[in-house]
Amino acid sequence: MHNTCMRSLQIRELPDEIYTKLKIRAQSEHRSLAQEAIAILERSLAIEPMARQRRAAILYSAQQQPIKLPTNAPRPEELIRADRER
Repeated sequence: MHNTCMRSLQIRELPDEIYTKLKIRAQSEHRSLAQEAIAILERSLAIEPMARQRRAAILYSAQQQPIKLPTNAPRPEELIRADRER
């Protein structure tokens, strides 16, 4: 919101459920509907790239590590049977 030229956004066909949740959240944060919508957009747009990068790094790390099962691990059939007998 550092730009002196503020753009306007109109959302058509906003579902009632979303409007109601936004209104409740805005009231709890002591903001107008527009202020709350801007705050939500700012947070989600700033977080999304970081979350995507973190997820990619975790997946890459997991792919680099071979899966090592214990040699004395029970067979899947034994685990299923034991679960059913509980």
